[in-house]
Amino acid sequence: MEGDTRVEGRAGTWVLIVSLFLGAFLGTVLLPSALPMEVDHWCLLDIEAFVESPSLALDANDRPWVLTANRTTLAVSIGDPELPDWILEPVPATALPVESRGLEFGSTGVVHVLAYAGTPDGRIDYLRRDGGNWTTEVLSPERPEIAGLAIDGHGEPRVAMRPHNATTRLTDITYGWRAAGAWTFERVQGIDAAGRGSAIALSPDGTPHLAYGVARGFFTATLRYAVRVGGTWSFVDLSENLTGAQPPGLAVNSSGTPRVVGGTPDGVEVFTRTRAGWSREVVGNGTALNAAVALGPDEEPHLAYFRADPAPASWRLTYAHHTTRGWESEDVVTGHHIGGIQIRVDRGGTPHLAFYDITADRVVYGVRGPCPSSNSRPIADAGGPYAGTEGSPVRFTAQGSSDPNGDALRFRWDFNGDGTWDTGWSPNSTATFTWGDDYSGTVRVEVQDTGLLNDTAQTSIKVTNVSPTVTNLTIAPATPGCNGGGDEHGNRDGEHEHEDNGCRDRDHDCHDDDRDEGCKDHDDEGGCRDEDKDHEHDGRDKEGHDHEESGCGCRGGNHDDEEHDHEHDDDDKEGGTCGTTFVFNATAYDPGSDDLTFFWEFGDGTNASHTYYNNGVSPDPYPSPGPTFPVNMTNETTHSYATSGTFTVTLIVSDVI
Repeated sequence: MEGDTRVEGRAGTWVLIVSLFLGAFLGTVLLPSALPMEVDHWCLLDIEAFVESPSLALDANDRPWVLTANRTTLAVSIGDPELPDWILEPVPATALPVESRGLEFGSTGVVHVLAYAGTPDGRIDYLRRDGGNWTTEVLSPERPEIAGLAIDGHGEPRVAMRPHNATTRLTDITYGWRAAGAWTFERVQGIDAAGRGSAIALSPDGTPHLAYGVARGFFTATLRYAVRVGGTWSFVDLSENLTGAQPPGLAVNSSGTPRVVGGTPDGVEVFTRTRAGWSREVVGNGTALNAAVALGPDEEPHLAYFRADPAPASWRLTYAHHTTRGWESEDVVTGHHIGGIQIRVDRGGTPHLAFYDITADRVVYGVRGPCPSSNSRPIADAGGPYAGTEGSPVRFTAQGSSDPNGDALRFRWDFNGDGTWDTGWSPNSTATFTWGDDYSGTVRVEVQDTGLLNDTAQTSIKVTNVSPTVTNLTIAPATPGCNGGGDEHGNRDGEHEHEDNGCRDRDHDCHDDDRDEGCKDHDDEGGCRDEDKDHEHDGRDKEGHDHEESGCGCRGGNHDDEEHDHEHDDDDKEGGTCGTTFVFNATAYDPGSDDLTFFWEFGDGTNASHTYYNNGVSPDPYPSPGPTFPVNMTNETTHSYATSGTFTVTLIVSDVI
């Protein structure tokens, strides 16, 4: 709904001016700007150093840039949506006086500017900033004065101008484009008199659309639309009711559908091309001037225009937005004469305005929302770089962060750099995180002050693998007796490989009370126990154990990460050999989430291998998705020896990284 908004006062900020007059650097000047105004839903910030009609654009980060001039200096004002500070960067004009005509951004961050250089001949200059350097190209010496600017999908500029043809005494509506560093121009149409302004917009495929006024007297003009298809221009007169010599507004959506707006004595006329032709809507009432249009992320139109009621107290700058409920409007400024209106809409749907307040003789930037405070943004410091090992917590600290205003800070962390915060806000500048696998990546921290201004910083983290450890190992004979053939097996699912030689009692006699191979000696309760303990660790990520065992009748005890050599020789009094089956049992620990492989070498030329998966189903991928850690795996393997003798048994436990 329309409201009656009045400006009661001004609040303050500072504008940093970096001035460059006529190409000469004069230094850095700090000037106080007028205080920002907050009017209902709008925040208005003055750029008092410059006057005349501005141009407005939003960069890739939705920062507003305003191009302004005061006839002696051309500059872009670079703003921050969250801060009141503006940095003014001079644009090196080569002729004076200068006036702003267009400001756009290319996809690669190149800044494009059109300016009118009012030398005795008059001309439009095209300027571009690429990598911090400005270059200037003269487009036309034929006093075009008014021009519009658009950027195509290749990052090149397109322009619409209206130079005066001294031969035909007509105003030539002219379209131009730049390619490979060179400009090409073509005449669109010659008209007797043109209204002020030639708007240009492009379809996604590069099709140019123009809108301009054709004067029919001092107070009225025709609103004309032109489009170039297949090298040919076609024209449509949309309205005969345009108020005076004012520039129209033009926008094209992602489907190539144009919207044209113009102020009339009865409000703003909004024209949209449809399959059936052109539709017409009227927004507001009373005399409207200087209507501008921009499309939001939903491709619905946003308008800004000056309502020129007869009484100055009723003058107003009005903003309107089309919604599913129809058009909704509100007043931004009242009681001031407003010209040179520009509107843009950011990716969040917030409208931004720039206009020339003729009454106050200053350029004003406006954004719908509360005014930023004088609070300064905090400075984040993530510390680091950091290093750690899998399974152990890594401590992070952002204690190097600071706030220029001395505000208390709070922190949150993203430990894997995926853009999702892994912690909530906390006043504690430290945090810990444990990785279940080796990892290399980025850690981010975000800090926020009491004024809700944020800053982020990042650093690196490297987590290395840790070898598994054998925590328990036992070796014992299976049930005493004769064992024809042997077997190796594990007590959990996994990969199972083994080689084995069979063992049998050739004379089928295992009843000798003496110590036959394959039979327990009743006088020897513990079997053979070797007290010589030697520990071997075979390579990175492996835990190895060697044991020497006799082929028959040798019983192993409990061993913790140690090598046990067992020697036991016994002759079968019956003259044959008796195979003995041993049970090998080991438990291993890994601090991470790695799969574990138990590899046994039995000393008789055979071996067995068992791999246990962390999830019990399939191999743990890299990087690990973070299943259970740490892990404890137990492997039980049996093996039968074919002959008697002394054998060295080696166990190697390795993780799969």
